[in-house]
Amino acid sequence: MATACAIAAFGCCEQVALGITTLLTYVPVSLGSAHQAGALTLFSVVLALMHTLRRPLVAGAKAGVAGRMFTPAAALATIGVWAVVLQAPKETAAMA
Repeated sequence: MATACAIAAFGCCEQVALGITTLLTYVPVSLGSAHQAGALTLFSVVLALMHTLRRPLVAGAKAGVAGRMFTPAAALATIGVWAVVLQAPKETAAMA
């Protein structure tokens, strides 16, 4: 786990340095591609690290997706999507 944290920290520093270098040299394709590959690698390492470090489920909680669907963030996201869906016909009618 300490190795993954060290890799993630090094990856962050590498991405910052590579990003600044890419911009200062007017975005050559080789540096831009290396920056994108580094971003994908860093994202994968951090995602695996977050999965490893996640808290275990509470003893009485239901396992699976259904237990995680009703969080406050999920509720707000659902409300936001429905607000957009319900407003869409009004905007379309006004454009015609």
